Amino acid sequence: MKDIPASPLRSATLALLALLAACSADPSAAADTDDTDDTDDTGTADVDAADARPTPEHRPIAATCDAPSGDAPCASDGCFAGVCPAAPSCASSADCASGDVCLRTHSFATLFSCQCHASECLADADCAADELCHCGVVTAGAACVGANCSNRCLPAGCRTDADCPAGLCSPSRDACGHLEGFFCHDPAADACLTDAECAGSADGPRCRHLGGRWRCSDVPICD
Repeated sequence: MKDIPASPLRSATLALLALLAACSADPSAAADTDDTDDTDDTGTADVDAADARPTPEHRPIAATCDAPSGDAPCASDGCFAGVCPAAPSCASSADCASGDVCLRTHSFATLFSCQCHASECLADADCAADELCHCGVVTAGAACVGANCSNRCLPAGCRTDADCPAGLCSPSRDACGHLEGFFCHDPAADACLTDAECAGSADGPRCRHLGGRWRCSDVPICD
């Protein structure tokens, strides 16, 4: 039997049928060429880096502090606008007990007066079991504020990050920003990790360890 050449009409009809079949196909069967997939290879949604919580200040290792040193003179402030700093106790370390240091110590507002400070420790082992040794200012004549005046034993629920399940042994500061101790952070449970997370909080702008937990705290008028 001879092959019958396809007529132009028959060829056009077949082409139209093929086109209709392609248009009716399930669009979900098409290959996904989008390279901005929002899931990883485990099927878990990617976490936007902007959603990650900030890492707080923490203490990875125990420190060994310097002993008080120097014999520089210390200058106390005078009165300003009727407000006077505390009366100075020294003009140099020679006026202090042996081993103590004369530091320009914060007194009130922007006023400083020279005070003698003892170094309570050089290492954590010098403090009680529930304290750690915080290295402060120990150079004669230098300025200092609060617990940063000389080396101090401070309350501590931890001494290094290794003591904390989440690996974050962090300093807590009082409402005025003065160092008051070190405690473990738990990012899964803590109301705050840094002051930045307290911005706009009704409880206050300072992230602080209070009542056994980290929370936002109010800031009073500080001296």
